[in-house]
Parts: sequence; structure tokens; C-alpha cells
Amino acid sequence: MKYKIYLNLIFLTLVLTGQNSFLNAQNECESGNCTNGFGRMKSLFWTYEGQFVEGKFNGQGKMVTKTGNGLEIYEGNWAENNRHGYGYVEYETGNTYKGYWLEGKKHGKGRFEDLSLGAYYDGDWKYGKRNGFGIQKYRDGSMYEGYWNNDKEEGKGTLKMSNGDVYEGYFDQGKKHGKGTYNFGSGSVYFGDRFEGNYQNDQKSGTGIYYF
Repeated sequence: MKYKIYLNLIFLTLVLTGQNSFLNAQNECESGNCTNGFGRMKSLFWTYEGQFVEGKFNGQGKMVTKTGNGLEIYEGNWAENNRHGYGYVEYETGNTYKGYWLEGKKHGKGRFEDLSLGAYYDGDWKYGKRNGFGIQKYRDGSMYEGYWNNDKEEGKGTLKMSNGDVYEGYFDQGKKHGKGTYNFGSGSVYFGDRFEGNYQNDQKSGTGIYYF
């Protein structure tokens, strides 16, 4: 148990200090050209096979990393030892991400899937967070399609809830905020009713019209 915790702490330190820290650990070139060309480099926690430029991961490559609880596998583009460009990663949990990276973080178009929960996000990313336009399916079956900012629903969007209710309107920091229309679905005792009006902090606020 102590050994497992020790490994996890070391790996966490490497991740938090960035991808470039991988090359600070003791490593060796097992085969090929690990300076300028194609080679295979191995360390205590990872194995990289792919292209090198001036001794750094640059171009196409595959890295398998030991996390203490399993393996994390990334295959795609690299630049200056960072995931950069298009790539695919499978995490130790079985979750996956397929899309674009910038300096080691999800950035651009990409799809993240949480297989254990049946949830996913497909859309725009910015420096590792959902940002821009995207579709999020949640673990309870509800789905949001619209705009994001700093990993939260923000701007205009549509939220379809698992009971059939649908909200179309504006969000702020993950909550209904501004003008919107709420339609009650077949799973609600208010089925067929509709509210059009203003919201603040996820609650009806100010003027509005209720149809029933």
C-alpha cells in the first residue's frame, strides 16, 4: 500500500509540473534515434515511441504512462514534449478524449466520453475546459446544447431534461439566467404547460407569461 501511494505521488508531481517533466526523470533510449528521428524511449513511469527533434517529443508519437491505478495511453501529435495538435487518449478509467490539444491541454474541437456514466461532451475546448459551443450529455440522460464559458453553461442554449422538460434560453455560470422558455414534458404533472419570461440564478424572476 505504501509503495502504491508513493508511486501515485511521484506521478502526480510529474503531471502537475507539465509534460516536459517526463524528460527530467531517469530514462533511456531503447532503440532508434531519440535525438533526431524515430525512436523508443523508456522511463520508470512511461514509454514513448515516435518522432524526436533535438531530443524532444515532436511529431507523431505514442506514450503509455503508468498511473498507479492502470495505464494512460496517448497517441497523436507532439510539440516540445507536449500533446499538441490532434490526438487520442484513453485514461486509466476507460474514459476517452479524441480531438485537439494545445501545449498539453484540450484545446479546439474534441469529444470526451465518460463510459462508466454514459456521459459525453462534444464541442469546443479552451486550455482544458469546455469553452465555446458544445453538446453535453449528463449521467441522468439530460442533454445541454449551447454555449460554454470556463467549463460552465453560459450564453444561449437548450437544456433537455430526463423527464421531458425543455428549457430554451440564456444561462450564466451554469444556471438559467435571462430570458427563456420552459416547456413541461410528459414526465411532469404540468405536462403541456409553458412559461416564457425571465430567470435569475436558476429561478423565475421578474415578468413572465405562464401558459396552461
